[in-house]
Amino acid sequence: MLRIRVQSSRVLVLVPRDFMMYEIVWSKCRGGVVLADVLPRAVGAMVMLSVVLGATQVARAGDRITAMGSDVLQVTVKEGDSVISVLRDAGVQVVEAVAAAKSLSEVYNIDKINVGDKINVGVSGSGSVRFVSVNPARSLYSFEARKDEAGRYSARVANNVQEVRVMRVSGPVEKSFFASAVEGGLSDAMIMQLVSIYDSRVDLDKIPQGSWLDVLFERFFNAKGDLIADGNVLYTALVIDGHRGKQTHLKLYRHLMKDGTARYCDSEGRSLGRSIFEHPIGDGGTFRVSSKFGTRKHPIRGYSGFHKGVDYAAPLGTPVRAADNGIVGFVGTKGTYGGYVRIHHRNNYSTAYAHLSKIRAELVKGSKVKRGQVIAYVGSTGLSTGPHLHYEVLYKGKHVDPQKVGIEKVVVELPQEEGLPFKETVANMDSMLRGDYREN
Repeated sequence: MLRIRVQSSRVLVLVPRDFMMYEIVWSKCRGGVVLADVLPRAVGAMVMLSVVLGATQVARAGDRITAMGSDVLQVTVKEGDSVISVLRDAGVQVVEAVAAAKSLSEVYNIDKINVGDKINVGVSGSGSVRFVSVNPARSLYSFEARKDEAGRYSARVANNVQEVRVMRVSGPVEKSFFASAVEGGLSDAMIMQLVSIYDSRVDLDKIPQGSWLDVLFERFFNAKGDLIADGNVLYTALVIDGHRGKQTHLKLYRHLMKDGTARYCDSEGRSLGRSIFEHPIGDGGTFRVSSKFGTRKHPIRGYSGFHKGVDYAAPLGTPVRAADNGIVGFVGTKGTYGGYVRIHHRNNYSTAYAHLSKIRAELVKGSKVKRGQVIAYVGSTGLSTGPHLHYEVLYKGKHVDPQKVGIEKVVVELPQEEGLPFKETVANMDSMLRGDYREN
């Protein structure tokens, strides 16, 4: 019998071969937590265990246009739709539909809606539009244009995540690190995070068989309980088998600093090896490399040419972060790059970010930015095949491979004021790993 302290309504556990996958969901609440007793059951060669927070889910069926209440209509996008045509089908007048779509375009590429996306239209008692929101399938964000009492629209990006579940994957490295991670159920986004976390510490291509991997990470779900994306790695450990039985133990905890940035530290609070640059969407963003640095065939124009950066495919609206402290050299629209920001850093480095859907209003030429600061959001502006970030690194004005920028071999200690908070981070993670959930 497995005994877990969680606020929960149902439970499930996955053990593919020797890998154990656990889903652990907890929630702080005034009434404390619920104690759940779980007895795993076998299903063929696997047993699945998942601990899920209870949530009210209302299944709605019907035609393309569904009444979500007395004053909200939901329209399912079909082939050939545009935002304006959807609003017209919902009974919105042409002038108002155009005004709402124009406002929405400030945060969302309205030409890129996909079949199956949901568009909610809020209407007032007089029949005029109160708001329009686009909810792309499997996106962390929704995009809304809302009208105020004066009749003016304003646009915003809203977080689509209603539930965060914590998963655990633990098991041996049998073939290779990457093959075992995939077999254990880790997504490409999770594996990319692990590559980034371990990059300066160990060569993952050379992890020997018999080593052991342990990962605790987030998964994001919407209000309906549908999986949207994976989130952050919260904890990871590697036990590496060496010669003559010698083992190397690496344990890393994700600690959220008071300034909003995150570090992966050992149990003593040391961050071993620090990249010159932070990943522009690696902290909490779901992404994959869709095009590398170097010669390639252009996906739209068809000819071969030199690709000056790396493309990271990511959900529309994913936050883009400054790779390091610096000064903004350019902000605005730049030809085929679309929405574009360039930042000048120390030691003759610059970084560039392109195809952005929205750039933060506080960014202007000459303004200062901090490492990890959100500067914009992933989009598909300019010459683009879909939502992605085109990311460039320049050294003394020449483009270099962003994936090969060097690592500063330094030990970074946590600031003194982070000492106690970090101890709490370690205690909480260790408690979760033991399956011992304490009430605060």
